[in-house]
Amino acid sequence: MAQIEPRHLVGSWRRFGPIGPAYQVIAIGDAIADGADRIVKIRLAETGEQIEYTLNRVIDDEVLADGASSNGASSNGASPDGARYVRDSL
Repeated sequence: MAQIEPRHLVGSWRRFGPIGPAYQVIAIGDAIADGADRIVKIRLAETGEQIEYTLNRVIDDEVLADGASSNGASSNGASPDGARYVRDSL
């Protein structure tokens, strides 16, 4: 399997598991202490809350929209599952 470049995940929309809420990847952080994973900052579509998650979990979650093709949003400012969001600068 091809190696995923973490920076290419920024802007993508994903879902926690097969039926969980949607989230957007907004930043890739540093490696965690053991070096086996990295911290990723995500924004929950339903609430706009920003939380930390792990890169391995992001990779395992279902892709709703690729950041490169969707720029992270539809033209009406909604996430791919229809939830509204507000984009802010990091």
